[in-house]
Amino acid sequence: MADRIVETKPEQIHTVMPEVPLVDVMGGALRREIRMHEHSLVALVDVMPRLIPEGQTADQAIVQAARVSYGAGTRRVNEDRGLIRYLLRHRHTTPFEMVEFKFHCAMPIFIARQWIRHRTANVNEYSARYSVLDREFYIPAPEQLAAQSAVNRQGRGAVLEGP
Repeated sequence: MADRIVETKPEQIHTVMPEVPLVDVMGGALRREIRMHEHSLVALVDVMPRLIPEGQTADQAIVQAARVSYGAGTRRVNEDRGLIRYLLRHRHTTPFEMVEFKFHCAMPIFIARQWIRHRTANVNEYSARYSVLDREFYIPAPEQLAAQSAVNRQGRGAVLEGP
């Protein structure tokens, strides 16, 4: 049986307006950026939820997701805080997935590879296959160059000395 596309008529759409004014979590900013290094930055580009009821935080999305299974339940702020702590303590993490952050991150490739290896995120990278790369290079300062540790393969040994 083939799937059918059902058209929705405007009169079938029910719009619910908020009871209180909504505020932008990012204060109307397009992005919030922190420069980390000459070639590194972290910028907050977007958040979800972006609009929240005045006087509340994005935590409300977590609380709402947790309570959806049993109706309205408790509603006081201190009870919301307790619910969030309970969820964390018992590793019930699904409600936390209702809040998302979108970042623009720029970093040297050796950092990016480690970051991607230890991530919980969706990642898109600038493609050298389809684009011309800028001539940006990370060159560490001489005092940052060190030998590999003799006892810890992931550790750093003595600073290298040379001409």
